[in-house]
Amino acid sequence: MEKKLKKLLIGFFIFMLIFTFISRAAASVTLAQVTVVSPKRSSLVYEQSGTGTIKENAEKYMKLEAGYKITYDTVQLKELLHGKEQELKKLKLQYDKNSLSTQNTDSSLDLEAAQLQEENAQSDLDNAIAELDNIKETVKEKKTKEYEEAATSLRELEVGKTNAMRPLNREITDTDNSLAQLKEPLLKLEDIITVYTNAVKSKKEGAAETAYTAVFEFYYDGKYKEHKQQIETATKNLNRLKEDLIETTRKWDASIDYQDQYSAEDSVRKAYLQQIYARNSEITSCNRTIEDAQETLDKLQAEDIKVDTALLAYKGDLENNYTNRQKDSYQSLYKLLYDHLAIKEDVIRLAEEKANRAREDAKAAEKEWDDKITKARKESDTLQEDTKAIKDGSYDFSKDLKEAQKTEETARRTLETAKLQREKLEAEITVKQSNEKTGKLTISLDQSMLQLDITAKEAEISKLRKVIEQKGRVYSPVQGVIGNSGLDYGITLTGSEKLVILTGGYELVMKGDKDNLKYYNEGDEIEIKSYNSTSSLTSTIEAMSLPDEEGLITFTALLPEGNYKEGGSLNYRLMKSSAEYPNCVPLQAIRQDSGNRTYVLLVKEKDTVLGIEQTAFRLDVTVEEKDRNTAAVSGSFASEDIIITGSSKDISEGDRVMANETK
Repeated sequence: MEKKLKKLLIGFFIFMLIFTFISRAAASVTLAQVTVVSPKRSSLVYEQSGTGTIKENAEKYMKLEAGYKITYDTVQLKELLHGKEQELKKLKLQYDKNSLSTQNTDSSLDLEAAQLQEENAQSDLDNAIAELDNIKETVKEKKTKEYEEAATSLRELEVGKTNAMRPLNREITDTDNSLAQLKEPLLKLEDIITVYTNAVKSKKEGAAETAYTAVFEFYYDGKYKEHKQQIETATKNLNRLKEDLIETTRKWDASIDYQDQYSAEDSVRKAYLQQIYARNSEITSCNRTIEDAQETLDKLQAEDIKVDTALLAYKGDLENNYTNRQKDSYQSLYKLLYDHLAIKEDVIRLAEEKANRAREDAKAAEKEWDDKITKARKESDTLQEDTKAIKDGSYDFSKDLKEAQKTEETARRTLETAKLQREKLEAEITVKQSNEKTGKLTISLDQSMLQLDITAKEAEISKLRKVIEQKGRVYSPVQGVIGNSGLDYGITLTGSEKLVILTGGYELVMKGDKDNLKYYNEGDEIEIKSYNSTSSLTSTIEAMSLPDEEGLITFTALLPEGNYKEGGSLNYRLMKSSAEYPNCVPLQAIRQDSGNRTYVLLVKEKDTVLGIEQTAFRLDVTVEEKDRNTAAVSGSFASEDIIITGSSKDISEGDRVMANETK
């Protein structure tokens, strides 16, 4: 007995082990198979591609240096150079001051600065006197140069106006065409009613009927014939169903022996009831099908009835000369056809506003250009008269001498002030040197930062000297014509201005959504390639506009010399990498719940009665940024976390899973 119990117990455990393996195998088949990945530090890659349109008269934008003044000579540049040289000398003196031994004093540095200021004032006075002496010799050259530059500026303004008005006039044409297209259905509606009205009034045989049919063709968008065919088909279908009902009823009535309901045998009565039930079910089904077919036919005929009623009412009023009623019936017919067109009045209104705005913009731009041209022509004519007067000896130099005399007087007063300042400092130093002995000066200025300022100032001076050597000219990096710059004589540049150069070459004009282009800036590299070429060329983004009403940004890139066609297309591609983010995952790992909260599912292991199991665990995250494939997220990640990126079936938090791969 004891041996039998032991055998039974051993057999029981063997069966339990077998069943455990079987249950585990079944569970592994039903578990969701998931692919996983670990968050990693990475950069996002933003890529934008599309097609651009080739445009003639490419525009190159030049950024202008701050502090420069637009003049017709180099006087202001020399003044600017003189000021920067003084700033450089002061920086060097300050540098030397910081390196002074204990014998150097602040007073001596101030004296050197005062002496330097006096020397500069003396130099300014000498230049003013020389300018006064040579005024008549220089005025002719200056006026001639100014006249040539003014005449050139006038020609460039006239060319600039032509180029600027071309796209504005094109915009007027485009908006007018768009408005005409939107209004075309309304014009057609009015025309179709007019034709019907004239046909009825003419009382010609067949005219009213033809116009009547034309109204229906208009109402059904040219598919009236198909509509009538649908009605005919629906009518035939309804009649056929009714015939089927009659035939079905006849067949059942012929097959049922109604006397069986009174039979003494239960089986006969039961069979009779089953036949009656089947008959009633089939007849009910036939009736329902007939009702559906009738409803379909009624719907198809309902629109015809509305149009037919409106047309007949209007026709009756026309034929009977019911003037008052004719107006109402016309409005009813018009509204019926108008509502069927589903015309969006707000779209037409916006199109009209856009067309009016295009005309206003063109008018305002033309006035602005005309004002500039008038001003430039007046200035050119004045300078031409001055040069002619100088040539024939009738020019009055008093105004030019007056300005030079004023400059000389100002320089003389500045020199006197500088002398007084130097003498005052010398007296102070003498008193100080007699009352105190040498002192030790300690300073804590940052020499390296000061040296950087000196280097930067030297670079500014070098650039400015180059401009002066070029006689005040700033050369364009490309050949072309200056476009609308908005720059006038005498203004001082702030550094935010840009000069437009019309190169006469070609540029690629592209458009993109503002959200896709927010990562790119002017000067970023762009790759351009034609459809039928495997090679590509590289350019840079030249200019980027503000977003339009549709959120689109227009940006351009200059094209190198080559054979292009105005209006042709080229492919482009932009690519840019972001800074590194600490946690990046594939986009397919990002999930969103009904409350629009973003999260990911992690794989976590936990102990159960059946051993260690893998379970899906939710972790809320914030998507900081993303590209086409990857999302940079922030959340409470641990170094060992693995995130689910794909699953063999739908899973949610708490579901058991099996991870196939860990990266």
